[in-house]
Amino acid sequence: MTTLLQIIFIFLLIYYFFRLFGRYIFPWLLKRFMKNIQNKYQQNTENTSAKKKKNGEVNIDHIPKDKKKREDDDFGEYIDFEEIDK
Repeated sequence: MTTLLQIIFIFLLIYYFFRLFGRYIFPWLLKRFMKNIQNKYQQNTENTSAKKKKNGEVNIDHIPKDKKKREDDDFGEYIDFEEIDK
């Protein structure tokens, strides 16, 4: 009989822990996470606003390196075709 009471007591503790976690701890963690994301976003926008460029100015941040430079001459042969109505 005592083991049954212990099991019931353990389930009640787990149940109240999850209620407490869902009501108080989880919203607090979520608010903290959202504030952290918001601060990172604000810092990012401040950094990009400091790099404002004039109207018509072009800025290239990254130049891709093409390892495969294919030429149109080696690509293939163009075949012209016509549709035939039956």
